[in-house]
Formats: sequence, C-alpha cells, structure tokens
Amino acid sequence: MWKFDKNDSETKENIDHGQVVVLTARWILIFAAWVLTLWQPEPTEAWQLRTAIVLLMGYSAVNFFLTVQWANRSANLANAVYATSVFDLGLITVLVAVFGTSNIYVFYLPALLAIAVTLPRPVTALYTTVVMSAYALIVLARAGNGLDTSASQELFVRVILLAAVTFCGSLYRDIEADRREGRGRIFQVFKDLTSPGSVESAGPAAPAPEAGVERTATTSV
Repeated sequence: MWKFDKNDSETKENIDHGQVVVLTARWILIFAAWVLTLWQPEPTEAWQLRTAIVLLMGYSAVNFFLTVQWANRSANLANAVYATSVFDLGLITVLVAVFGTSNIYVFYLPALLAIAVTLPRPVTALYTTVVMSAYALIVLARAGNGLDTSASQELFVRVILLAAVTFCGSLYRDIEADRREGRGRIFQVFKDLTSPGSVESAGPAAPAPEAGVERTATTSV
C-alpha cells in the first residue's frame, strides 16, 4: 500500500524542484486557453464565452498567487500545490463540459504531466483516476443515445493516454529523485575525503626506520 507524508523532506524537495515545471505548464495552458476562448473558429453562445472568461480570470489569479508563493519560498507551498492542482483539473473538466471534448481534452495532458513529476505517486494516481472517470462520464453524457464503435474506440484511446502520460511522468520523477540522491551521496563522500577532519583522523604517518637500525638488523642475520 502506498503511503506518503506531504511534509517529509523528499516530498518537499520534489515539489520544490518540480514547481518550475508546474508553473511553466500552467502559464502555457492559460495563454492557450485565452487564445482558444477569444478566437473560436465557430460561433459561440454568449453564456459559454462569459463562463470561460470568468474561469480563466480566476485561473490566472490563482497561478499568479502560486508563482508568488514559489518565489518567496513560502512554508505553505506544498498545501498550495495540492490545492491548485485540484483547481487545474477541475477547471479543465468544466471547460470540457461547456465547450465539448475535442479541443479542450489536450489541456489535460500537460496538467497531468506537471502533477506527475511533482506530487507523490499515490496523489497522482488518485487525481488521474478521477480525471479519467470524469472525462468518460462527460463524453457519455454528451453522446446522449450512446457511442458508436468509432467514438468508443476514441474514448478508450484518450483515457489510456491520460494514464500513460501520468505513468511516464511518475517514472521520470523517480529517476530524477534517484539521480539527485546519488549526486548528493557522491558530493558527501568527496566532502568527507577533502575535509581537514578526515586528514587529522587518519593520525600522523609512521616514522621511517633509521638507517643504522636497519643495517644492524641485517648484519645480525
């Protein structure tokens, strides 16, 4: 069974290192979402446009707040990361429900990848399961009378792709954590070898035997 503590040193270190990826992915998502919202290829209902603008304004404010938290190295950064990750996926899910699944679906991929390389695997698995279920339910609800074979295959591939992205992100997170740990061990060994204390602990070198003593020992033999 997976267990984790969001306050342990490893989790905090992974969040600190992965937060750059999360913030970058969020700002890219925000920019792309604004472009997609304001530049619709097809006519959009007024209520849909207003809903999207309000949500994106809130999303931009939340990400700005998180950026400030990260820049100031706030002690509450971990809690903010967990909360805003839920907000990310919830916002994308709402946009999928409002605008449809074709264009908005791709926003799940960078969001889940950023979560996978930052948060512990149990949290990533939970978020991914919820997203996969919510997306499948939205697609089925919008289909109305059910999905044909082609639509069912497309839904299956998209759900599997969500799981594959998070799996690859979690795998990379583990590899990067092992690399940092190995580099830290090498640095510590080098530091121990080159520190003055290590030289003093070895003790003074043994004195060389005197030449006269060595000749006496040889003659007696």
